[in-house]
Amino acid sequence: RLFFKVTLLLLGLAFGHETDGDDVVSQIKVALLGTMSPPTKDGLRKLEDVLLKLSKRGHSIDQATKEALDEVSKAIETDLEPEVVKKIETTSAQLLGLSELFLKCEAQMDSMMNSSMSSQQEVVTYRADHKLCRTQESEEVVEYDACQRMYNSAYNVQVSSCQTVDAVNQIPSALECLLQPGEDAEAFYLRKLASFEASLEKLLEKKAECGNATMTTSLFKASCDTKHSSYTSTKTICDDKQMVLDTTICKLKVHMSTDCEQYEACRDQAFKSFALANASAEFDEEAAKEMWKQLQQIKCITKAIAAGPNEDALAACVTEQISVAHLEVNYTSIPPISLCQSMAEEPGSEEYMAALYGDLPANTPAEACKASCCLKATTTVTTTPARPMFGGSSMANQFR
Repeated sequence: RLFFKVTLLLLGLAFGHETDGDDVVSQIKVALLGTMSPPTKDGLRKLEDVLLKLSKRGHSIDQATKEALDEVSKAIETDLEPEVVKKIETTSAQLLGLSELFLKCEAQMDSMMNSSMSSQQEVVTYRADHKLCRTQESEEVVEYDACQRMYNSAYNVQVSSCQTVDAVNQIPSALECLLQPGEDAEAFYLRKLASFEASLEKLLEKKAECGNATMTTSLFKASCDTKHSSYTSTKTICDDKQMVLDTTICKLKVHMSTDCEQYEACRDQAFKSFALANASAEFDEEAAKEMWKQLQQIKCITKAIAAGPNEDALAACVTEQISVAHLEVNYTSIPPISLCQSMAEEPGSEEYMAALYGDLPANTPAEACKASCCLKATTTVTTTPARPMFGGSSMANQFR
């Protein structure tokens, strides 16, 4: 109905100037007859083309035409623009309503909970305790590595300093005791005494430097040995904590008897509906933004025509940057998946190690799983992004 009103208005503009542009008027009729209701992107493009053709006919714009153009702008502002905004609001409300699908799944999950909940809580506690321990181990490794670097630097200084001692710790050769021409005994002894005293001072200085460097190296070595001992002790404690954690999970696996397939199927179906609605919402959002831009361009063109033929003003209507920031759909987030009682990863598998230990510090990874139920082929895990350890389909896992 609204679009029909705008179309009739533009037809009236066209029929008012048929005397010198029958061909253009015919094109206007064809274009506008195809854009009744509801408004579409193609229909708005045709309206825009109609206005552009009107602007090129060369007629002066009389007061009646200006008033008609104002009515076009008014119809857009009072009818079509609110319709675009309402579309965004309606889409956002529909997405919000879809969250109830996930709430139904959570209600189903609540009915599946059993006595294994206490064991699951133990896993959470032991995992946090183990991670804290590995973090402390990581800090001690960093300290030990830093100490080793300082020790190596001190050792290099020691080697360099002590090598200079070897270079000056030499008894002069007989040639150095020869008299210089015209030198008497007293002058000879005074010259050699000064030379020997200087050589002795240099030798003692180099020996002192070597001794100090050796002492510094020894101090660093003792400190590094202490840090290494502390690090290895902490590592043993962390390995024991990991053993407790893996063993607890093995016990949890034995006690888990509730099947989560129904819950996962519920989440998957809810997600599919949610994903479909999101895809539709994205399409609607883009269409609304594009339609809003078209409406603003049409309004701009009507104002330019009403102001008189001006190619620059019309060109600006096409190139103008139009904000659509207010036309954002509120995409509701998916509620987090509950801790399912079906273990998705086999204890000791790569997936299990990545899920449970993938967020540990890179320099202190977990040891291979050694609990009774763990796969024997497991090796030490490398640090990878953590993912859920319990249940849930691959699709649902993306939104945990």
